[in-house]
Amino acid sequence: MKLYVFMLFYLLQVGTIIQLALSVTCPEDNRVKMGVEDANCDDANTNLTMDWDGSAVNYTCYSTVPFEINLDIKTLIEHDTIPNPECYMPPHYCMNIKVDYPNMLPTYQGHRPLWAVFGEYYFVPPQRWLHNVEHGSIVMLYHPCANPIMVNKLRKLVTGCIRKHVIARDSMRLTEERPLALIAWGVRMTMNFVDTSEVIPFIMKYALRGPEAHYSKEGQYSHELIRKAAIPFGSTYDDSKLCPFVYI
Repeated sequence: MKLYVFMLFYLLQVGTIIQLALSVTCPEDNRVKMGVEDANCDDANTNLTMDWDGSAVNYTCYSTVPFEINLDIKTLIEHDTIPNPECYMPPHYCMNIKVDYPNMLPTYQGHRPLWAVFGEYYFVPPQRWLHNVEHGSIVMLYHPCANPIMVNKLRKLVTGCIRKHVIARDSMRLTEERPLALIAWGVRMTMNFVDTSEVIPFIMKYALRGPEAHYSKEGQYSHELIRKAAIPFGSTYDDSKLCPFVYI
């Protein structure tokens, strides 16, 4: 009987130790409050040139012909290592602070407190769309000289899969070799051409991830917005069903 009691006590102690080891206590979120328009920090209208000077170079193709499609160029999927992923919350920077990134296509770093209205734009600086990514969005970027057939194909897949998307041109962050990109929390996919059998699984696997992936509220930044996002047929405002009528 004593042995039984001892073993029970021992197992309870071990279980408690394991539970404590597995539990994670994250620090309090003391970031600049998101979603609050503040002219002294970020109101989505003031000091926007800190992130982008408004130049049309970022969204204009100056070539008379689009980039060629090369089926020999393989699609790349790259994962970033997020520090302390169970607790990491990207910083929110007011508009008086310059924000740069070590990668041309960042996937998780700090950004502005106000995020972009979901939809398609001529151009959106990463300091805005990265906040959308934190909210579980899929960001589609394309070089303005990318083949329009491929752009339209990718756009149709993205808009048919998820309401929480941002689509924009970007001539500075994309190359002729891979002029198309999808970005989600911690991961990016760059392409020369659009393969539906690669795009849909990417969206299904990586959309709606991030520290605030559950957050569906509309953004405030709408500079150069072309059209707002619509709810994909068969889904909901909260994207309860991804890619409902999009097939491989």
